[in-house]
Amino acid sequence: MRTKPTMAAALLTAAVLLLPGLPAHAATATVTVDFTKPVTTLDANDYGLDITGYGNQHYITNDSKHRENLRRQRFGVLRMELMYDANGKLVCGGSYCDTAITGDAWVAAIRELGAEPMLILPADGRRSAAEDLADAQNIYQHFKATGTPVRKFIYGNEHDNGGNPKKMTADEYSARYNQVHDALHALDSAVQVGGPALASYEPQFGTPYMDTFLSVSGSRVDFIDYHDYGAGYARYTPEELLTTVIDSYRSDIADLKARIARLTGRDVPIQIGEWNMDYSDPDGTLMLSHLATVWGAAALGTMLQSGVATLLYGDKNGNAAKNTGLGITSTEGEGGIPVSDPTPIYHGLGMFTGEGLFRHFGATMVTTTSSNNLLRAFASTGAKNIVLVNAATTATTTTLNLTGYSADTAQVWQSTETAGTPQQTRTLPIANRTATLALPARSVTTLVLP
Repeated sequence: MRTKPTMAAALLTAAVLLLPGLPAHAATATVTVDFTKPVTTLDANDYGLDITGYGNQHYITNDSKHRENLRRQRFGVLRMELMYDANGKLVCGGSYCDTAITGDAWVAAIRELGAEPMLILPADGRRSAAEDLADAQNIYQHFKATGTPVRKFIYGNEHDNGGNPKKMTADEYSARYNQVHDALHALDSAVQVGGPALASYEPQFGTPYMDTFLSVSGSRVDFIDYHDYGAGYARYTPEELLTTVIDSYRSDIADLKARIARLTGRDVPIQIGEWNMDYSDPDGTLMLSHLATVWGAAALGTMLQSGVATLLYGDKNGNAAKNTGLGITSTEGEGGIPVSDPTPIYHGLGMFTGEGLFRHFGATMVTTTSSNNLLRAFASTGAKNIVLVNAATTATTTTLNLTGYSADTAQVWQSTETAGTPQQTRTLPIANRTATLALPARSVTTLVLP
């Protein structure tokens, strides 16, 4: 979740939008890419998705269209919450999810999609620590008995959220986390257990819950998990979403890395276990528009460039009256999108993953710069791709300067307001490591270089 921007951030956004002669009015830009200067390495698990158990009878367990749309994104990890019901059956754990489907069926479907399952373990402050510990051990043993153990877990979900009936204080959560972590590691040294799965991380308001967790559990934790939505009950303009909010992802991650180093003395991996443009968009004005494609590409690129793993929330929408468009595919035909067809943010991710249409983003991100703060550039080597996100409301003519590149063409794929699904629009000539191309207003362009 995210609250209002700070005053400094609001003033910065106003300056970007209102002062004459700034990039919001520019028709040209220069982007430099240096393929010889790595920034961070990536792997399949950096591209993840949350399986919700929602979808009004259209799930990865039974809907081939939904399943194949997820398969084309090539997610490395799919996360789901499981629990034991009153009859001792393992089922999905999200509020109002479809508990008629067994946990085994969900995990089998995740694996059939070529992804690694990551399970959220029960954590309930209304019951004893011993009960939480028993459930965690039993869930691990349950899947081990099938011959294919699950080895990625998160203990609990959003215990800092005042509306969570299962919530715990940071001290109680951290103590229980340590017990669960140690017990699962005793069963299998290859297990990884993450936490604290906070609903938000906002350094400007203090982070006492995270600080307590890092102090009490920092010597053990295998990865840090928190959630970060672009908007929610606080409303932002599209311009704020594409500038201030995107920039805050980078600054929040930098703050957390420094906090982890200071409080634990370790370099602990970070994942943003839930993210999306908005968690409360009742009429779908933002989530079901092309803005979500543009925002999603900018947010994903920023997070990957900052060196964290990402899990988009979610595969389906849980409450259409409150969260219209939250799923990566349509739940009930919202926005006129056929059930289980991609929603706009699907294509934002697809400009990195290729959606089965073009080559996936490479394994090493490299250095990029842009002369226009409304034009974001992300590039990779191993497989040389460049993703250009034009957040401006006008078309931008862009000059590319490439270091460490010798070929003379690139495929141009674009997602625009009029053609949301990526389209190959042309082959771009490159001469002396330089090229010029026009980027449509509010568009995402991926260059696939041989």
